[in-house]
Amino acid sequence: MRFTSMQRLLIAAYCAMMLVGLLLLILGLFGESWWLPVIGALIAAGSGFTLSIWLREFRRQDTLKSRA
Repeated sequence: MRFTSMQRLLIAAYCAMMLVGLLLLILGLFGESWWLPVIGALIAAGSGFTLSIWLREFRRQDTLKSRA
């Protein structure tokens, strides 16, 4: 399966957002604030979930193109 440049950019953006969320989660665990790990976990989970949906859609489009 080959990705277009726009799809690669979208995947990279969601991976970067997931890494930022994980960084906030890790930094929050060693800090004194309780909300920083919560925000980090929500960002990481949300971007990971969205990335999985996008990858599934890209795969579905690729399958439909190959059948046509």
